[in-house]
Amino acid sequence: MPAPSLWDRLRGARIVQVLLVYLGASWAVLQIADVLTEALSLPGWVLPVAVLLLLVGLVIILATAWVQSLPATTAKEEAGEIPTDWQVAPSEALASLKAGKLPHLTWGRAILGGVVALSLLFGGAGAYVLVTGSRVPGLGPADLGADVAAAGIAVLPFAVTGGEDLDLWREGMVDVLSTNLDGMGGYRTIDARTVMARWHEQVGGDDAPDLRTALEVAGATGARFGLLGNLVGNPGGVRVAADVYDLSTGNKVTQSYVEGPADSVLALVNRLTVGITRELLAAGGQQVMQAPRAASITTESLEALRHYLDGEVVYRKADFAGAAAAYERATEADSTFALAWYRLYSAYGWLEDLNSDVVGRAGRRVEELADRLPMRERALVLAVQRGVNEGDLSAISDFRQAASKYPDDPEVWYELGEFYLHVGIPAGIGTSADALDALQRAVELDPSFGPYYIHLIERLVAAGKGAEALDALASYQALVGSEAQPHLGLAVALFGQDPAARADALAALDTVSDIVTDNLRSVAPWYELPDAVATEEVLKAMNGGRLPPTYLVSRGRIHEAGEGLADRSVEPWRRVSQVAQLELLGIAVPPELVDATRDLDVCPDREDAGENCMFLVGALAAVRGDRATWKMWVDRNHSLGATYERDGQGAHGKEHEALARALEGLWAWYQDKDPRAAREHLSAGVTRLPGAMGYATRIHLAEVLADENPREAEAQLERMGSGVFTAYAMVRLGRLREGLGDVDGAKEAYQQATELFRNADDDLSYAVEAREALGRLGT
Repeated sequence: MPAPSLWDRLRGARIVQVLLVYLGASWAVLQIADVLTEALSLPGWVLPVAVLLLLVGLVIILATAWVQSLPATTAKEEAGEIPTDWQVAPSEALASLKAGKLPHLTWGRAILGGVVALSLLFGGAGAYVLVTGSRVPGLGPADLGADVAAAGIAVLPFAVTGGEDLDLWREGMVDVLSTNLDGMGGYRTIDARTVMARWHEQVGGDDAPDLRTALEVAGATGARFGLLGNLVGNPGGVRVAADVYDLSTGNKVTQSYVEGPADSVLALVNRLTVGITRELLAAGGQQVMQAPRAASITTESLEALRHYLDGEVVYRKADFAGAAAAYERATEADSTFALAWYRLYSAYGWLEDLNSDVVGRAGRRVEELADRLPMRERALVLAVQRGVNEGDLSAISDFRQAASKYPDDPEVWYELGEFYLHVGIPAGIGTSADALDALQRAVELDPSFGPYYIHLIERLVAAGKGAEALDALASYQALVGSEAQPHLGLAVALFGQDPAARADALAALDTVSDIVTDNLRSVAPWYELPDAVATEEVLKAMNGGRLPPTYLVSRGRIHEAGEGLADRSVEPWRRVSQVAQLELLGIAVPPELVDATRDLDVCPDREDAGENCMFLVGALAAVRGDRATWKMWVDRNHSLGATYERDGQGAHGKEHEALARALEGLWAWYQDKDPRAAREHLSAGVTRLPGAMGYATRIHLAEVLADENPREAEAQLERMGSGVFTAYAMVRLGRLREGLGDVDGAKEAYQQATELFRNADDDLSYAVEAREALGRLGT
């Protein structure tokens, strides 16, 4: 029988099939090797060695296929002289090696040899990294925890062309840029000496290495980012450019460049630093200490930017004094830095009243520089100026549009909540629930920004959501410490759901500073909670065992309020102001107060007596028909409004003008009996007056509108969900809804009033009306 041809032997060995299978397996091995090299930061030689091993393995696999296809091999296997195809037979292989012979090739031995070789490769590479503690010559790890620690940047020597006088900047850039960038925006730089040591070890000489080699040097320093650049000189000046690479991926993150005179390289490097920082923050702000609005950083001053970012660090921790000082330094370094002025305005808004001179100064400067900001920031800043600072109600549409267009921007939601709190709720175009929703959204989007929590906790307390307030307080204090805004912890303890914490807080109230108790008075739910027991315990502890007359009036306890006001130690203007509230509500004044409030010249400072005193005394004069007193305060507030407007304090000026208009509306209603004029003036006043002034104006505006536009009157009363007039407004709302045929709505309003009037005087007409209405309509 003729011997088989070569082709028959190759076909019998199935060489083509074996080759295809091996190539497929090799591709899979290389993919795995690439992933492991990057994920485990293995040395760069792992992949080349893996390829070499696979090439050696290819020769062995093909040889094995040839040997296994020989008829003689099959005969010897059947005779038991050699191992079968898939046997490893280690003892036989060892005996062959001792005899100086190559072990017989089987598929089992070929595959096992490949597994052992690759295992040794990856094991050796891993051991190398562990022993040396170095990623040389690999790049950085996939994640160095930049969201926990500052992200390191390795500044590498620059490529310099254009003259020997510029050569010093080759390594000089490592020193200057490392110093400039260190600490900017939460980033840190690798010490220049460490960078240069790794550079000399792996590169040496003056030749510029390829990109991968340069990045390997950066990775060897332990950095997360590598910064490479070049400086090119020409007769017209120099151009300095820098690229930043993420060493976990090898991808370029940012690039920046500057151009200028050859004798101003240091100034150019400062500008380059600003550009690099701005681009880094924009590309990955959430990974660093701040998440600023990087697109709004328009300064070219390195000093200004550094101060601004210092301010951002402490502002996030609700250190408003420290932040204001840093922002002041930023604006001194660059008086056109719009974002720094805006932050300064916000910081001073927390430290002082929004109508203060310093807040007004910063606000005006922000408005002047708004055109230096990108469109989104400019629109938000102008909405804040118009809405919060000037009290322009039309700004609500701008805030809502911004929230719809940029739903992932926490600053937009926070400013919307601010607008509701300071303008919208008093003006009746928003509710406490609206404000709470906006503030919760801001915190959800950026839970690491301390200032967002302050009003949120206050609103949760006012809404009676003690458990949620406690959780928010814990998050806030974890960010800023337990000493910041101490009234928040006090409010949560007093109105939360922990009896032990409440008892401790009550016992310690007499040790709390006046500033803290004043802040507590402004945010605690004095009038909202139907269950008055908890509220009254706190009020008594804060007021020497007595309840404030304003609170007593809000609950319909008029005689008790009168007894307290009859005490001659009470300041006359407080007594007159309280009586004004009673007469504005149509409630009979207790006999002991009638003579005590004949004299209406009680405001302590006629030049600027304070809005509440001027309004309530002027309102009482309007009810009583005392034209001289009424006109004095109308004219005075018109004058104050014009003065403040002229001095650039628009919000303060508009508030005084609104106060005068409200007083004119009350006179038109009570004395002139002119509903049209009353409606016009009261409508102008109600949108700008906070607190009791706004509520008194609104309840009268609803009365004026009741006949001609009952639906609008209903809307005005529905907006009075808090404050001293709430229970009285609910009785009027129930009355109005009855007239409109809304029985269920009427019962709801009467029920709320009845709960608030639970301990009211038996002869209080409002309380009697609410109880009788519920009996008539059925509960």
